[in-house]
Amino acid sequence: MKTDLRGRVSGRMLCLGIVAVGASVAVVAASPAGAVAVIRPDVGVGTLAGTGGLSPGLTTTPTPQQWIFGASGNVTDANPTGSGVYDCSFSLRSSIAETLAHGAGSGDGSCSGPLYLDLEGATYVRVGTDLAIYANFLASNGSSGHFVAECVYEPDSVPSYISYHLSCGISLEGLI
Repeated sequence: MKTDLRGRVSGRMLCLGIVAVGASVAVVAASPAGAVAVIRPDVGVGTLAGTGGLSPGLTTTPTPQQWIFGASGNVTDANPTGSGVYDCSFSLRSSIAETLAHGAGSGDGSCSGPLYLDLEGATYVRVGTDLAIYANFLASNGSSGHFVAECVYEPDSVPSYISYHLSCGISLEGLI
């Protein structure tokens, strides 16, 4: 099991589940190594899938990139008001010259669904086709917290990666 720069567990999750005990709900995540982490009860979890584009496109030559993508999927939250289908969009820009092997940057995003989420101060780190996005969110119901997306993208174009499909596991810590 790996941890990111913020000390959170990272890596591809094999399964996410929700455990209900009385009036409390806890999110349980199992990692490939079989370790289980119990996350706070105010965490919404879900999956997103979508498409996007890169400009000018990833190659072996280090070049700043602009990432734009949209994804939608279902989020389950302890509070039913926050549960449902969300449509999210992101606009991200490189802070380093990116290659096929790695990249990093910042940007912004939003998600609309049962609640509107303004994703502020988004940052991303990419290694190969694994992309992690971190942001703070402010929801239309006044709640705020942290948005984390662990994504895998699959290029639709080669040799220069300019379009792609992606799938993400997400968590929304603090959504009430």
